[in-house]
Amino acid sequence: MESLDPDLIPYNMTPEPAISDLLARMNDLSPVAKENSLPMDSQPALVSVVIPTWNAADTLPETLETVFGQTWPNIQVVVIDDGSSDNTAEVLSRYGDQVTWETIENSGGPSRPRNRGIALSRGEFIAFFDSDDLMERDKIASAMEVFRRHPAVGFVCTNFRSIDVAGNVLQENYLQEYRTFRDSLQPTDNPHTALLEGSAAFRRLLRTNFVGTSSVLCRAEVLARVGPFDESMKNGDDRDMWLRIAREGIGFAFIDRILHSYRVTPGGVTARGAARIPAMIHCLEKNIPHCRRPQDRRFIQERIRQLHLERAWQLRQEDQLDESVASYRRGLAMGWGLRPWVGYLRALAQRAARGKS
Repeated sequence: MESLDPDLIPYNMTPEPAISDLLARMNDLSPVAKENSLPMDSQPALVSVVIPTWNAADTLPETLETVFGQTWPNIQVVVIDDGSSDNTAEVLSRYGDQVTWETIENSGGPSRPRNRGIALSRGEFIAFFDSDDLMERDKIASAMEVFRRHPAVGFVCTNFRSIDVAGNVLQENYLQEYRTFRDSLQPTDNPHTALLEGSAAFRRLLRTNFVGTSSVLCRAEVLARVGPFDESMKNGDDRDMWLRIAREGIGFAFIDRILHSYRVTPGGVTARGAARIPAMIHCLEKNIPHCRRPQDRRFIQERIRQLHLERAWQLRQEDQLDESVASYRRGLAMGWGLRPWVGYLRALAQRAARGKS
């Protein structure tokens, strides 16, 4: 049991508020937010789509075509090239005024280019999208309809599929097994759309990140309120941002439709194994002081313990035994377990045997 699915860990939650209470408590956005919830016959609000990219010249054109093909008529496309060494700049130059773009010095992660993209955005609403993912034609229009119908909502995310490098479908319904956050969803008159109070979103995001970054569209004033992505985090900065938004009490909405394709690539975050875990631990540790309920703090501490042990096990498989031993010690210091203890002893034995060879 050295690797656990956080979405399967038992966790007792208090009942969530009724929908009327939810809307009342969420209805604290500024008058600007209400003004942006335009009737369908008014001038469509501007949506800025922020796309960080790095060495993705091969996939970027296909991604951009799906953004240009949106049914929503008023879109600004912002691409920030994070110091690519391929011909990304040449690709972007072909689009002329269709794309607002800029090249920055390589930062080693998506947070800085996202922040720069936000700074260049003119829209009242901002969408985040990765440079190898693909939008369904009505993705932005569907999210904007939620904002129109629910003025108290500040953040919309959706379901999505995963695809491989060649575009073959790996998983048609990516969030199908993400069950626990659905318990807190409050239904609306649209069977595909549900609401989630900020405090409930915060507790659910502590358990597992159910928000696909390329599914997000939010009010620009929400981002101004919570501040920029944490540039010290090379991955996990997206989950950290969603937690900060939820902590502010911003109302979430979830559209349970497949509105983009998430491309899984070799070397991507989902394929990095143990390398991604320190950022996950850092993200959870940052949020311990913001947990009002003792059971939330206990959950985070237990999850951090599990992550240390999961990283220890993965490092042992990769023969990185010094780091594996250190991670086992951190995890075991937070709570004893027979199987992790056995793994720790094996890591010590392997390291000793290697020293003798």
